[in-house]
Amino acid sequence: MSNNIFGTLPEVKIYLRIDWDHEDDLIQHLYEAATQYILSLCRDFGEEEMPKPVQQAILILTSHLYDNRNAVQVGRGNMYELPFAVSALIADYREQGT
Repeated sequence: MSNNIFGTLPEVKIYLRIDWDHEDDLIQHLYEAATQYILSLCRDFGEEEMPKPVQQAILILTSHLYDNRNAVQVGRGNMYELPFAVSALIADYREQGT
């Protein structure tokens, strides 16, 4: 797996609409965890640029982890573990069998 990180902390904070600094360590940790998780599901991109849908999936998952700090979230009568958009965005890039 490549260390093909695309964003910086300021870019992630813009996406999250956060303008304070006291949670920078948490946000960086969540971003790195989301990146590692998404890339573990995807094929290796090697030296090529990470596709935009995969980048967006990482940002969505980072936002989801920031907003929902529990393993599962109950909402509108349904329990869910991962935003559907994340799965949909990486579907074409998934490693076979994952």
